[in-house]
Amino acid sequence: MTTKPHTSIERSFTNTVDAFMALSGVYLDCTERLTQSTLAVSREALKECVAATKAAATGKPAADPAALPMALGQSLFEKTLAYAKDSYEAVSTAQVESARVLGSQLAVPAVAFPMSEDWKGAFNLFERTLRDLSATAAGSFAETGDSWAASVAKSRQQNKAA
Repeated sequence: MTTKPHTSIERSFTNTVDAFMALSGVYLDCTERLTQSTLAVSREALKECVAATKAAATGKPAADPAALPMALGQSLFEKTLAYAKDSYEAVSTAQVESARVLGSQLAVPAVAFPMSEDWKGAFNLFERTLRDLSATAAGSFAETGDSWAASVAKSRQQNKAA
């Protein structure tokens, strides 16, 4: 049952509680996704280590004894990259969602301050610069991820060739 707040203090308190509840949901979802990802990666790494240990314990001579640590290392490295990417996506999604929640729940009505056109131009320039910087940073992170994925693929090919 919801009641209509009678005063601005009650309305403010209600908005704050609603925002807190919405943010709690966002961060709990993010935590759940990170936990699932961590458990999945850990489970797969453990399975690979158990399989490698069983293979080594059978006593069959390996073609190249140094290949086992290299294969395990490569696989664990790839899992670490996938985990880092998934974690980054989960946290980024949570940040975007929390910004959306805060923007809608705790929105402050626009207040126009009297100022000269020079100051308005300076504020607009500052806002555009921050927007451009944010876009550049996002592009840079994307390029870094692509470069990282390309180097992993290249090292896979080199390991297969060797």
